[in-house]
Amino acid sequence: MENPRGFFHASAQGSGLYPFTAVLFFCGKGGKVDVMDCFAMKDGKCSVMKCGKCGGGTCHFHKTREEQAQSLEKVSERLRSLPEYQQEAIADKYYGGVRKW
Repeated sequence: MENPRGFFHASAQGSGLYPFTAVLFFCGKGGKVDVMDCFAMKDGKCSVMKCGKCGGGTCHFHKTREEQAQSLEKVSERLRSLPEYQQEAIADKYYGGVRKW
C-alpha cells in the first residue's frame, strides 16, 4: 500500500475480475490511532464497550471528540427539521418530554 489516501484502500488480487480487498487504515502516529483521542475514553476505559477495553484501531465506534460533536449537531439538526408532532412524540418517548435539541 503506497501512500494511501482516505480511510479505505482497495487493491485487486491477481488479474481479471477478482473481488477487491478493503484494507482499513488509520492516520496517526506511526499509522496507529491514539486511543486517548477517542470521545468514548473516560478515566482510561472505554465508555461504549461493555468490557471497558479499548479496541484501538479495530474499534468501529472510534471517533474524535470533534467528530462526535459534529455527529450530535447533525442529529439535533435532523430532529429540529421534523414536524412538531413527531418532535413531541420523540421527546416524550426518549427524553422525558423535554426537547434537548
